[in-house]
Amino acid sequence: MRHARHVPAVDGGPVGPVGVLQRVLARDGYPGMRATTAHTRALGLFDSTSPLLTRGVPIGDVLSGGGLFVYDAYELYAEQDLTGVSDPNMTVFGKIGQRKSTLVKCLLLRQLGLGRQVWVVDVKPLQGETPPGGEYSRLARALGTGGSVIRLAPEAGVRLNPLAWPENRHELLRAVARAVLPRPLSAREPALLDVALSDVAGRGGEPTLPEVVEALFTPSVEMAAKVAATPDTFAAEARDVAMALRQLCVGDLAGMFDGPTSPGVNLDAQMVVLDLSAMDKLQEVGIVMSAGAAFMSAARARRQRRAEEAGEPPPKTILVLDEAWRVFSVPGIGEWLTEQFKLSRSLGQQNIAVMHRFSDLSAAGDDGSRMAKLARGLIEDCQTFVLFRLEGDELTQAARILALSDTERERVGNLQAGQALWKVGAHRQIVQTAVSSIEMPLVNTDKAMAVDQRGRR
Repeated sequence: MRHARHVPAVDGGPVGPVGVLQRVLARDGYPGMRATTAHTRALGLFDSTSPLLTRGVPIGDVLSGGGLFVYDAYELYAEQDLTGVSDPNMTVFGKIGQRKSTLVKCLLLRQLGLGRQVWVVDVKPLQGETPPGGEYSRLARALGTGGSVIRLAPEAGVRLNPLAWPENRHELLRAVARAVLPRPLSAREPALLDVALSDVAGRGGEPTLPEVVEALFTPSVEMAAKVAATPDTFAAEARDVAMALRQLCVGDLAGMFDGPTSPGVNLDAQMVVLDLSAMDKLQEVGIVMSAGAAFMSAARARRQRRAEEAGEPPPKTILVLDEAWRVFSVPGIGEWLTEQFKLSRSLGQQNIAVMHRFSDLSAAGDDGSRMAKLARGLIEDCQTFVLFRLEGDELTQAARILALSDTERERVGNLQAGQALWKVGAHRQIVQTAVSSIEMPLVNTDKAMAVDQRGRR
């Protein structure tokens, strides 16, 4: 079995996991192979075509055809006349244990070296981690001041206030309400929310969700008059949305969104991880994910506004949702993710969704339901697919949806760990992920399965 290859680091230069990548991944330090397509064409049935890019970040070896596979969504888009790739989004599929997360983490770490900004919604706990955290927390902490881990957990003492920023707090309140409601907002509820928030903000200070909930339950005469209602009818119409928002202020979720944002929360770091791994076993994980995602969207919009006001291009951002199948069972965040995919080009953002299998899309609901259509819409708004090993019905479904050839289908069904079929527009290559000695301790999640040389532990 061929595993992800360790690439030796090159001596000299700056230290640190990001600063050292230029040496680790330098052409002289990467023992790859380059050959003309006239020669490599004879070595592979479909993966020996000419490379898509010569600029970007290296991913690993092109199997059969040889050479180094380089990828960057922004470079592909810039050269779309040649590459045919006009969409930056990526979806990663594969069986458990095929090193999907290893690939994504290496890609992120290498993109950080190009100055990209990274956001990760992380819901998968990493066993044995100290301090406790999700799969991506170790990577963010290794960046020092360049990384920020926002760990939301019962009694963790970290709060995010979705109403902190005046410029978009009304929009964000509606987004949070939609995320926690089991249905779309009614025709009247957006106005009721706006009135309640305006009343709270008018009292001075930073408005919070508990104050808005109280205002919805007990509106004043002046509030009711603004929507041609009495206080009693206002409260009756606002009851459902008030009860939904109340979920973020009580029980297991108390202390996460019910007050001002905690001091020290860094939203401007180059890599920000929203760590929800402690919520893994709680039913409310979807609610927390929804509220956290809305908060992240607001923070991104705020950064983009600051860049525009300074006359600078917006920061190029990569948003990752590992275990993305969880998203599709939450209507509010399913819609949010669909919006992120559709608006990726205008936002300057690449979205990466990671799932085990194509049938994860069924978590969105019965076939033909609105949410199932939203989930499948993500596939339509994506031009880069990375397929690790799939088997049986999953492989059949992938072959049908992505129009794989018989040869490609056979190869995907026999891939080894760390190998994947990259389908980038019309370009397809099987690539062996390369992992450097610098990256390995940051991306390896198999600590619990490790053994010593004698195999005794």
